[in-house]
Amino acid sequence: MPDKYGKSYDWEEEVECAECGGDGQYEVCKPVIDYTHGGYYDNDMEECETCGGSGVVYQEIEEE
Repeated sequence: MPDKYGKSYDWEEEVECAECGGDGQYEVCKPVIDYTHGGYYDNDMEECETCGGSGVVYQEIEEE
């Protein structure tokens, strides 16, 4: 169905998210302050902002 600009899109095309590799989350290193030993980095998982945690992104395919 065309949108208000007259373009039609096919939203059925799902592509694996390039940011998280399709997992929906990715590993980040967060610094932790430790005054005795100087601190360290702790690994934590965060939700991917690109795909919203689903692991896939939808490509806009313009139909003519």
